[in-house]
Amino acid sequence: MRKNLKLRRKARLIAWRPAYEPHDLSCKPHEIQPVAIQTQRRNTVRQVARELQFFLGGFERGGVEVVMKVLVVDDSQAEIRLLQSVLQQAGFHSVAISDPTKVEEKIDEERPNVILLDVVMPQRNGFQVCRDLKNQELYSKIPVILVTSKTAPSDRYWGEQQGANGYVAKPFTADELIDAVKRFA
Repeated sequence: MRKNLKLRRKARLIAWRPAYEPHDLSCKPHEIQPVAIQTQRRNTVRQVARELQFFLGGFERGGVEVVMKVLVVDDSQAEIRLLQSVLQQAGFHSVAISDPTKVEEKIDEERPNVILLDVVMPQRNGFQVCRDLKNQELYSKIPVILVTSKTAPSDRYWGEQQGANGYVAKPFTADELIDAVKRFA
């Protein structure tokens, strides 16, 4: 049974495993303890979840809670609060930044699974941020979803050309946003 995985990328995974050997089925719920599981960078969350299920040995009371981290990049604090409340209600952990020039630093610090990115921002627009992220090997695998009021077909096309994985037009419904995040998370 595996007890340790190497730490290369922080993904918030919590596994509840019994504080006894798996063959002893006399465990009571208060004897179940949390165990932090850390993942390797090349593993996706789905692969890690499968490994955790193997690690837990199919324990019926045990379960896997996978919390996806979403980075929200928008210059409007009201939009940030709205996006974070929708994400929180859906069970995602969100981190926000309002300065598009510091996106790479925040990614290095937080290691998000998905990035929600506004297009119209000062100093550096969302298309530029997306292009810069997709051109760097370290960040190119992180899905970027553009969340913007620019709804023209040419804007969608331009976003795809910059490497965006998804596009959500404002105003959006909570279901539209969550579906887009779940598709790439």
